[in-house]
Amino acid sequence: MFAACCAFTAMQAVVKLARQGCMDPTEVMFYRTAPGLPLLWWILRRRGQGLMPDRPKSLAVRSLFGSVAMSTNFTSMRWLSLVQFSTLNLMQPVFVALASPLILGELTSKTTWVALALASSGAFVMLFPALEASHIP
Repeated sequence: MFAACCAFTAMQAVVKLARQGCMDPTEVMFYRTAPGLPLLWWILRRRGQGLMPDRPKSLAVRSLFGSVAMSTNFTSMRWLSLVQFSTLNLMQPVFVALASPLILGELTSKTTWVALALASSGAFVMLFPALEASHIP
């Protein structure tokens, strides 16, 4: 897990440098995803499966949302510090947990609300010193 976390942080740092070097988000997305495509093709061929999915509409919607998410992710790296970006990225499960009762109508216990408040306050402690040190447009 530690090695995976280090690798992901290294990837974020490389993307941050690429974005600061005025590389377009679509270029970063291409170089981020392209190396895995030959491996994906090879695995599918080895299993005897084709590239056409069983449910192409579902894949198209998932691809659209994934592309928007990756694009906004890499775009935000240009203006946020690595600390700010990492903290907000780690807050993703908290954002999902906050949105679930509103969007899905899930019931949430008081203990969960306390845990979400603690997680949010911890993130703000990490973000606010960084916010004072740099300007976010």
